[in-house]
Amino acid sequence: MASKKGIYSVFKNIIKKENVLFQSKPQEKFLESQLVNLMPIFDTMTQEFSGVLHQTLVDAPANQIIQHIEDGLKNIAYWHCHGRAINTLLPIHQKNLSNEVLLEQLIAQISSSSLPIGLIKIPIIGLQETTNENLIPSLLKLQRLGIIFEYWGFNGSEQEFTWLKKKLFSGVHLSISLLRAVSMTTHSKEIYHQLTTLISNQKIHTYSGGISLVHDLTFARNMKLNFCYGTLLMPSVTKHQILKINDSQFAHLSVNKKPHSSTNGERKLC
Repeated sequence: MASKKGIYSVFKNIIKKENVLFQSKPQEKFLESQLVNLMPIFDTMTQEFSGVLHQTLVDAPANQIIQHIEDGLKNIAYWHCHGRAINTLLPIHQKNLSNEVLLEQLIAQISSSSLPIGLIKIPIIGLQETTNENLIPSLLKLQRLGIIFEYWGFNGSEQEFTWLKKKLFSGVHLSISLLRAVSMTTHSKEIYHQLTTLISNQKIHTYSGGISLVHDLTFARNMKLNFCYGTLLMPSVTKHQILKINDSQFAHLSVNKKPHSSTNGERKLC
């Protein structure tokens, strides 16, 4: 009798272990889908939600680029299935776009995704570091797939203006240091005036990232930048939370600070 109980206990433990192993896979998938790596982008003036930046790609090593791109494309498809066509920024360093093997893998990923044209934007990082004309054929290949390019981290050097004049970019991301300097130094104001003339002629839209202070947002509005993003407006979120965003958290804070009429006709702050 004791031997039968022993066999039963062993069998019961085996079943328990199998159940635990079986249940771990869905749990792991759930945890993967909850990555907090997406930075919402907003209209500078209205604070309306305008798009999303995949932050993990900013510092991603070359051997992880394709995996991150695949995740980004899956996110776009997920949002599209839920009725939201969300502009998605997938930043890539220029060195990686110069890598022929990686470029072909990137083209294959985008081609097989069958996503609507115009939703995928690639801000190119590190153009300040190179005058490599060999990069242009790579960009043209991607452009023929409907990819839209943006210039990442503009600081105002002559080399950067040279890149912008090639008419490959529909957007330019200004560095937060330039944004702050424009309000303080004459030289930076001259650079920005030169930039505004160029972007007006080429119909390039503007971004400012790293908005963490109210003054930063004020500068962005005074400079009439089109879009901005940063922790002041909203911290990074998951792909599920993106579907629920209509405007920035700063817009709600501003509304809450507006005076309201009291019952006796006086005005008071909430």
